Amino acid sequence: MFGGGPSNLAWFQLGKWTEENAQRSRDAADILLGYSPAKVDRLYINALHAALQNAREVAGHNYELGTRWKNEAHRLEMLLADREAVIKQTDRNFASCKDTLQRERAGITKKQCSS
Repeated sequence: MFGGGPSNLAWFQLGKWTEENAQRSRDAADILLGYSPAKVDRLYINALHAALQNAREVAGHNYELGTRWKNEAHRLEMLLADREAVIKQTDRNFASCKDTLQRERAGITKKQCSS
């Protein structure tokens, strides 16, 4: 079977037993030190990479949309400020016209009273 007699088989078994003991010792040390070894298959790692790529794409898309919204909000703020300036100017013009109208009425009333 092993071409050297029973002594080769004994050495093989001893080596196998030594390796198993060493692995058990490593596992026990990991447990004592708080490590929790895990075995992960390649499909899980590939799924994690795909999820990461998807999250990056979604984040990029959200960032782009956020930038667009911010730019649109800035544009609307500028438009609102412009409209408010127009309204204030219109209010000043209206007040000026109202004042002029009152002075003209007062002038007309004085002329009628003096005649």
